[in-house]
Amino acid sequence: MLSVVLRLAFFVLFLIPILGHLLWLVVWLVLSIGCFILWVVLLVKAFQGEMFKLPVIGDWAERQANLV
Repeated sequence: MLSVVLRLAFFVLFLIPILGHLLWLVVWLVLSIGCFILWVVLLVKAFQGEMFKLPVIGDWAERQANLV
């Protein structure tokens, strides 16, 4: 659901001639850097053997892992 909302927001921003492109670029860069930092933090915690659950999707991921 979030991906659909973000895709629509990016599409609307893309349609605005100049400001939309710049704003889209800033949002994309912030999200990309944030995802990279989160990935590195989770990678370090996994190598340390520490169990870390993300606040929003942690319970869902744990249920999915237990189904396998």
